[in-house]
Amino acid sequence: MEQEGLKNIFSKNLNYWLERRGKSQADLYKKMGVSSATASDWCNSKKIPRTDKLVDIANWLMVELSDLLYEKSPPDDQMNDLLYRIKDDNDFKELILKIHTLRKQDLLKVIDYVCLLTK
Repeated sequence: MEQEGLKNIFSKNLNYWLERRGKSQADLYKKMGVSSATASDWCNSKKIPRTDKLVDIANWLMVELSDLLYEKSPPDDQMNDLLYRIKDDNDFKELILKIHTLRKQDLLKVIDYVCLLTK
């Protein structure tokens, strides 16, 4: 594959996964230890990261390298999204851990309450 095509695919996929994970370019450059200009170049198809950074980005976003480097339909994977949020959001993680310890009858009450909140 030509370099320009790879840059475009990577940029498109990177932006998709940043948005899906609720992350920004600022989060990206801080987490990867690069300049804001470098993160901007990655997100705007100007450059592609070195292999070690590609692996770091994939690990951080909890995706496969192929999710960043190949054109493919994004998965509708709620379980992966939940696992990412548990890893990334301490409040959400605490909530899930508390729900996990509930008795069945209390869990049903929580489900009813959440249903009321989301109407």
